[in-house]
Amino acid sequence: MVDAQIPVKDLQDLSGPWECRDPNGIHGIFITHSTGMTDSGGQQTVAWQAISVFVYQRQGGRAVLERPHQADGMSADVFEGDWEGNSDPALPVSGRLHIRQALDGKVMAWLDMANTSRDLRTQVISIDESSRQLLFESVTQNRIILRLVEGIGPKFHYEGTLSADRKTISGEWRSEGAPGIQSVTGPHFLAPMLYRHVD
Repeated sequence: MVDAQIPVKDLQDLSGPWECRDPNGIHGIFITHSTGMTDSGGQQTVAWQAISVFVYQRQGGRAVLERPHQADGMSADVFEGDWEGNSDPALPVSGRLHIRQALDGKVMAWLDMANTSRDLRTQVISIDESSRQLLFESVTQNRIILRLVEGIGPKFHYEGTLSADRKTISGEWRSEGAPGIQSVTGPHFLAPMLYRHVD
């Protein structure tokens, strides 16, 4: 157990997949994190942090971990890149969607999120930041499904459509067989529904 605080910006840069390749295939780790902060009088304090590391191998020396990237000469997936989440201004949630194509063509995704809440009694603002692993499934050339990877609890997925100019993805988060509702109560996933490509 490590008793230390890591700057949130460093955690955001670290989160997501890191891969290396050798004659046996592609090996990787997927890092997710959660950070809880409080804001009182403009002073932010880290209340808690949690980091998870998932290890995986795709069958197929020296290993150097790097972000997944497409091989030379490989056609890029139309969804590849970073997408800034835009949500209803009335809702205290923001996020950035990351989509990467690996050397073997597999597309991977993860979502960095921040949720803000205010204690009505003390007026202290709490900010919870986290990264979530997503399973990428391309349905058509301009439509995707991103499945939230959660060990327990309700299951959610995002159904999105790419705009004609390939600048935005719009859609909604859905629970098992039911339309997603942006609510802080009940079995719903609070996350942006519109994402704009970051140039």
